[in-house]
Amino acid sequence: MSVIQAALIALFYAFARSSFSAGLGNSVFAQPLVGGAIAGLILGDPARGAALGAGLNLATLGLSALRVRVAPDIGLMGYVGVPVLMLAGIRTESPQTLAILSGLAGLGFALNFLAGAFNTVLAHWADFFAERGDARIVTFVNIFPSQIWLFLISFFPALILLLSADAQAIAAWSTRIPDWAAYAMRLFQQLLIILGIAMSLRAVASGSAIAYVGLGWIVAQIGMDGSGSLPRAVPLFVFGAAIALIHAFIARRTHGELPAAPETEAGATEVDVVPLLPGKTERAAPVTLLSSFLLWQFFGGAAANFERAQNIGLAAALSPVLSAFYPDKARRAAALRRNLTYFATEPTLGAGLVGALVAAEGHVSAMHGDATTEAATNAELIGAKTAVMTVTGAAGDALVGGLATSVLVAVGAAVAAQGSLLGPLLFIVLQSALILGLAWVAFHAGHTWGLAGLNWADRNMWTRAGAFAAERLGAFVLGSLLVRLAPLSFDTASVSLESARVFIQPWLDAFLPRLIPLALAIWMWWRMRTDRSSAAALSGLCAAGTLIVTGLMKALGWL
Repeated sequence: MSVIQAALIALFYAFARSSFSAGLGNSVFAQPLVGGAIAGLILGDPARGAALGAGLNLATLGLSALRVRVAPDIGLMGYVGVPVLMLAGIRTESPQTLAILSGLAGLGFALNFLAGAFNTVLAHWADFFAERGDARIVTFVNIFPSQIWLFLISFFPALILLLSADAQAIAAWSTRIPDWAAYAMRLFQQLLIILGIAMSLRAVASGSAIAYVGLGWIVAQIGMDGSGSLPRAVPLFVFGAAIALIHAFIARRTHGELPAAPETEAGATEVDVVPLLPGKTERAAPVTLLSSFLLWQFFGGAAANFERAQNIGLAAALSPVLSAFYPDKARRAAALRRNLTYFATEPTLGAGLVGALVAAEGHVSAMHGDATTEAATNAELIGAKTAVMTVTGAAGDALVGGLATSVLVAVGAAVAAQGSLLGPLLFIVLQSALILGLAWVAFHAGHTWGLAGLNWADRNMWTRAGAFAAERLGAFVLGSLLVRLAPLSFDTASVSLESARVFIQPWLDAFLPRLIPLALAIWMWWRMRTDRSSAAALSGLCAAGTLIVTGLMKALGWL
């Protein structure tokens, strides 16, 4: 393989990983079916490259739906794995293929960790500029630093691997990452997820909403089946929504339209009795709507990070709207802050939620309340966003990342296996049309339905009650996310008693399963709520804690 060929393949790989592919990177261009065809074309045998990529693609479909989590990179398997197999004359059904894929999975695991860790630093950088109400700089942070770093950790590793094209050396990567290092990366990610959830709890966990955090945590564990599999997101959402609506009905009939409650001695406000002031919902200008959609479609996941997932992408997508709706810098800063909390969803159907948030910000911009009302509004919008993102994420993963992608890959792979380039071309056209078309429809439907829903709530005096329920549903979802995303299990921890070896984790689960993530989230929430620690300081503690725990487990022989 020449240097030019290797550089071209590495460039296509970097493009597939970047956000400049209009949101089609992970779902289209990173698929081994497409990557194999492109690599084969550059190497002079596109039909064989497509056939090899098709075989790899069918074996890696389950990785396509993984978004922010530390996971193998399917693009690396197509753009590097296929050329290595071609040059070495290895068939996809060969045992050597599995070894090569395992090595690429180990390397991709490390590369994705580097991307997520760097973007976590960017999340705090975005917080700094959000405090100043600078929406343009938040957008800049989302796009340029993240994509430059992603290019560096994509292009050059791929170029080096392609120039060496050593199948045995690549296969060895499966064992080059020691168990303790892999454990440390996962532990660090989970601690940052807990911190991100705690930051959202800081906004929504007040009044009776605090109880919903524990309720969501408990229900998520009760819903686990006997094998330990976690419950589905939609049933959890429906249960939490039902409880929150019942609570809203009771509060609405008991209190009616109450005035804002006085502040407590500590300066905190009881959110249960703070009304959401109705206002006339403003429709965003068409140019602003188009800008928001394009920013989300291209760069919604550009700076996806461990701590708050797609939060910078969401704030950047809403930046044109926030600049138009909030001329006042202080109100714009508050809007940026509430949209920089934890946000993780599937990007295609998630575009509908972004459109709905545009409508919600238009509604809030028409309100003119005091600081108490602004705090209540922040909590209600964060709660609603957190609740709905789980539904769009679950539905998008199942329908777009799962069903549609699997069917179209199967069709394309079947054609490519016959030695025809029509397979990858058909997949690119159909998958791209599906994703772009569905995202556009979802965005506009979310905006239209959001406007209609808010106007209906105003006419029927359900604005306050609906916001009341949304805040508590968001707290419920955050509690369940602690179980789903940050289990913090110590499966290898054990104590040797004479000839017996007793593992500690089963006993912890028997007493109170997954208590550690809940305790850490509450501790972080309390530290931030009382202004004893900043989010940046707590992220530093997460890094230090990762090193300490990993070191102890390594010293005790548990890793």
